Amino acid sequence: MKTKRLSVIVIGLLLAAVCAWLGASVYLGRTTTAALKRVLAETPRQNTVRFVNLQHQQGLLSSSGQVEIRFNDLGAIPSTGTQLVALQLEYRMTNLLLPASSMRFEWRIRPAGDAGVELNRLFGSELALTGAGSVGYGGLTRSSLAMPELVLREGKDKLQISPSSGSIAWDRNALALSWKTARISIRGEGAALDVQDLSFDTQLTNWRRGTGTVRLAIDKYSTSYGSAQGLEVQASVLEEGDRAAIVVVPRLASLETAGHKLRNVGLELAVRGLDQASIDTLSAVAEDSGDFQNLTADERRRAAQAMRKLLDRGFAITVSKLAAEIGEGALTGDLQFEVRKSDEQGAAPFSIAKRITSAGKLTSTGKALGAMQTRLLVMLGLATDSREGLRSDYEFKDGKLRANGRDYDLSTALGQLDAQINAALTP
Repeated sequence: MKTKRLSVIVIGLLLAAVCAWLGASVYLGRTTTAALKRVLAETPRQNTVRFVNLQHQQGLLSSSGQVEIRFNDLGAIPSTGTQLVALQLEYRMTNLLLPASSMRFEWRIRPAGDAGVELNRLFGSELALTGAGSVGYGGLTRSSLAMPELVLREGKDKLQISPSSGSIAWDRNALALSWKTARISIRGEGAALDVQDLSFDTQLTNWRRGTGTVRLAIDKYSTSYGSAQGLEVQASVLEEGDRAAIVVVPRLASLETAGHKLRNVGLELAVRGLDQASIDTLSAVAEDSGDFQNLTADERRRAAQAMRKLLDRGFAITVSKLAAEIGEGALTGDLQFEVRKSDEQGAAPFSIAKRITSAGKLTSTGKALGAMQTRLLVMLGLATDSREGLRSDYEFKDGKLRANGRDYDLSTALGQLDAQINAALTP
């Protein structure tokens, strides 16, 4: 009797758990639908990207629908208001709660309208970007990305992009995006471009501010005029307390063009000490005013104050690790540029002579340059002979410029530049 009663209790608990599980899944689907409609309704019409014409069908444990994505920066037909370029997003979501995820989804984006019809005609098949992913309980959303091979032919002109794939993941702050394709080939009008193994990776720690790292890499590319291998560009935006830094590191393993060969080309460009609050203000004003093209009086004042604070707090620009092997020689160099912190923030007019210092050098060793090129550079005063090799250098300090052993008077030019800068800093 006790065993029977226990079995009934266990079955009842299991049924209750199943009902709670299914009920929570249904509730999740309903709240997701409501949230989706609310977000689309609240998206400002003046945003660069907006969503219109939502068609959503909700079931108990799944939903599907479509929505049109429009870009306000692109034109529309005046008589109808129809966007010349738009995208159609189709999706299907399953909201049955599972241990690893609260929701799974599939989606597909394709060009819409007349532009979509024309693009499909040019490529001979329907263009579409597809993916599938899930939403975790902590808010982390993941999705795959895939696009089929694209081939466009117009007479003797041809564009071919091999099948490409990638992934995207994001949460409240972070964003990770990767994309790769094996080959891109363009031929036409007597010219050719062939790109092999192109990849793009983004790791943002704060996607709202754009902080993080972006990397573009190409294993090999060839044109009608030359070829190169091992191209990589990595750019990072970093938060350092209340300051921001930007670091760009390009690299190139080899380049051959017009009979010249370059190897191991690289440098590191860094901008450090930028006032973060000023950058945030300038970014907000730029977004609202169409990249400063349509400023109100208040926006002009805010932008001028932010720029003044940016300069008053100072920052530095450096180019280091500049190197390249050219033929049987090599080039090395570096550069420093500093806007010094002001002791009278916001009070004294900006002065290039008082606030800016800069220095740099470029050295050529071996047979990087020919004898005629070397003599010409020395004769023009653009370089000097040294024990290290052919050297070009300069130093700017206290308003005085000294380059390759010569002094130059810049007082008139500096005065004009000071006047222009201070006019721009005046609200």
